[in-house]
Amino acid sequence: LFERWCENSRNGLILTGYCVEGTLAREVQRSPPDITAQDGRKLPLKMSVEYVSFSAHSDFAQTSEFIDALLPPNIVLVHGDENQMKHLKAGLNQRYKSRIQILTPKNCQPVQFMFKAKKMANAIGHLGMAVEEYTYALEYYEKSVEKLRALEEEKKNPEEDVKMEGEDGTTEVEGQEENMEVSVKEEVKVKEEEIEPEKPKGIDMRGFIIQDDFDYVVLNKNDLNGFRSVDVSTITQKMYLPFKYNMKLLQHFVDQMYSNTKTLKEGGRFKLIINNRLAIYKTSEEAEVVVLEWEPSPRSDMLADSVAFLVMQSLSNIDKQDLPQSSIVEEITEEQEFDIIRQLIRSNYPNCQVDLESRTIKIDHNGSQAEVDFPNSSVTSEDEALKTKIKALLNAMEETFAL
Repeated sequence: LFERWCENSRNGLILTGYCVEGTLAREVQRSPPDITAQDGRKLPLKMSVEYVSFSAHSDFAQTSEFIDALLPPNIVLVHGDENQMKHLKAGLNQRYKSRIQILTPKNCQPVQFMFKAKKMANAIGHLGMAVEEYTYALEYYEKSVEKLRALEEEKKNPEEDVKMEGEDGTTEVEGQEENMEVSVKEEVKVKEEEIEPEKPKGIDMRGFIIQDDFDYVVLNKNDLNGFRSVDVSTITQKMYLPFKYNMKLLQHFVDQMYSNTKTLKEGGRFKLIINNRLAIYKTSEEAEVVVLEWEPSPRSDMLADSVAFLVMQSLSNIDKQDLPQSSIVEEITEEQEFDIIRQLIRSNYPNCQVDLESRTIKIDHNGSQAEVDFPNSSVTSEDEALKTKIKALLNAMEETFAL
């Protein structure tokens, strides 16, 4: 029918909707001089062609109004003519600038979006109580500051005394007959209120965030045991290292490296505690290994690594000195103490001479001389710095032997 009518100028065609690209309607909409018939013939297009939109879709103004109400972060144009969508994209970009991302992907082209998820967590347990106390303190502070500002404004703009006229024509000033004692009390009260309160400090919110069904809660690690959906276990790590010598000898090296150390006897067992994080002990008096025990944490793990290195290094230094077997037993005699001190002094000051009969040690260090008299526990030297260092070494060993 179209092919029969298209050549007559008295005929007309009205297109009432969107014409898909590649169709005859789309081709006719461009008003070409001729069209191709189904049998391949070229037919002149002389009939009139008009386009009247019967579309129920919204126009640019209505679309913009809808976008204004939602203000989404992203808009994807997926339906329509490519050129028309480009025009729409340009119009939307001009209207919303960089506030909204406008995309016009081709068919089957994937589009990815990044969304920032917001999660609300309720503080419970000790953290919840801390939040409540902080909120109360903050509200009190804000009200106090507001009241103080109001008092300052009153000082800047004092109210005038209200004058009242009596029946006899006399004028009285309201407030003149107030009690002086009350006025003094009010003045003191005002001065107290003028002192600006201290703003409450923030609270430490470190803890664990736990998902309970679709809700999130944050709580302190000490409250984990009371939370119904969490079972708490404590893992204790142990490291076994070879060390056949006396634990008191190991303590000497530990004290030189760490300041916060203490000793205790637990179940008849000598134990070293370092920084309240790590314990060193032997399982028995005859054991030729020491045990490092700690609860895992970044700091404790680093401490365990450094102590393990110290034990192995100490063992290497002791073995080089060929210490007597007496250093392996728990009870150390005076002779054995001298043997141990002799070897330790030699490890720190290689250039020394030992008199076993008098139990004295002569030290030559960087041109300075010193003499250690073990029976009298004394050190003599003209070099005060050297003397102080040797005394510190002897005092540390004496404290160790006294345990």
